[in-house]
Amino acid sequence: MDEYSTTDNLYLTNLTMEDELEKEIRILEHDFDYYHNIYVFVTEYFISLALLIETILVLCSTCFISFLIYKFKRLRTRTNYIMVNFMISSSICSLFVLCGTIIDTFPSTFFTSYSYQEDVYYILLLATIMSVNAMLLLALFLAIDWLISANYSNVLPKYQQWYHFVIITIYIFASKDFLLFFVLYHKMLLHIVIELFCTGLILIITGITVAVLFVIKKCKHYSPGQSKIDYAIVIPCTFFLMWLPVIISSIIAIIVSAASHLFYKYSIILIIITQILSIFGLASPLIYVVLLSKLHKNFKASYDYVLKKSLRNYTQHECDEDLESV
Repeated sequence: MDEYSTTDNLYLTNLTMEDELEKEIRILEHDFDYYHNIYVFVTEYFISLALLIETILVLCSTCFISFLIYKFKRLRTRTNYIMVNFMISSSICSLFVLCGTIIDTFPSTFFTSYSYQEDVYYILLLATIMSVNAMLLLALFLAIDWLISANYSNVLPKYQQWYHFVIITIYIFASKDFLLFFVLYHKMLLHIVIELFCTGLILIITGITVAVLFVIKKCKHYSPGQSKIDYAIVIPCTFFLMWLPVIISSIIAIIVSAASHLFYKYSIILIIITQILSIFGLASPLIYVVLLSKLHKNFKASYDYVLKKSLRNYTQHECDEDLESV
């Protein structure tokens, strides 16, 4: 009898453990579905709409600055050409992020086969990496332009002849990430990982360089003539300050996601926070428009003129030619 009782007890114990395990699994699945539904809802209705509004505003601000540089001769300077290319790359990045978010949110609307959907995802991801690399390198070039203009005026004539080629080289270098999609199609995942690693390196190098140049600007006294293009170093610093919370949040989200079976709800919350912060990072060209009106009198004068101030008030501004005017 004892033998049978022991066997029955073991059997009942196993059943109880299995029931508890199934109950825990059901709870985890319920939590997964709950937080996943929250993520989908926030992405569909809030982040997609915010990205759409942000992209429209960024495109308008980039077109506005481009129009001012085209219309007013005093704004057609080397530094402003670099800056407008920087803003264009930011706008392109916003467009690609918006397209990727919309397609990821409503895949059934755009795709009938998974393989085609995967190819489009790869193309959009590589195009976004391309625009990010161009944005980072142009931010670095803008800061270096300030360094040369403020500290090495003796090399300006030669530098003036070559800066166009530097901008073209930056675009060619950034485009290789996208063009390699058609060469390395069968090793696409590895290629994307390598490109993301390279982008991270460019981000670190550019961030450190811009920070060092900003410290040099603060520590060294410059004459009014040397300080005429201070916005060339302030704008890259603003760019990194706007993106710094996104970088920190992304790193934390990656660490938490590595233990997603334990912290799934936290990883979802962090991903949503990162996406919201990235919207503010992508909207940084709007801040540049404000900074230009505060830091450069020619831009302020052109703003006043375009915003329907009288021509007489415009001509009363002291709009001296820049040192690097074309």
